[in-house]
Amino acid sequence: MLNLLVMPLLILFLIIYFFAALFFNTFGIVSRLILAIILVLLVTFVIKNFFAVVGVLILIVLAFWIRKNFTKPPKNHATDRTFDGQFEEVDKDK
Repeated sequence: MLNLLVMPLLILFLIIYFFAALFFNTFGIVSRLILAIILVLLVTFVIKNFFAVVGVLILIVLAFWIRKNFTKPPKNHATDRTFDGQFEEVDKDK
């Protein structure tokens, strides 16, 4: 359960760290070490939970496939109340 809370925080930290590092040329040993630790943790998380990650990806693909195939666009039925003519201009002087 703790892993579910820690991993999004680590991913968020990695994204923030990456964008912050884009604006600085000073990559010290500490920052490289932190980045390496985070990358190793992310890779081990994906390897450890490979089938869970693949299962989630399959579910996402299946959801989009069902949405594409089973939701049809609404058909515009012509009703008796549909106006196909042109409007007349009202002459206020009459």
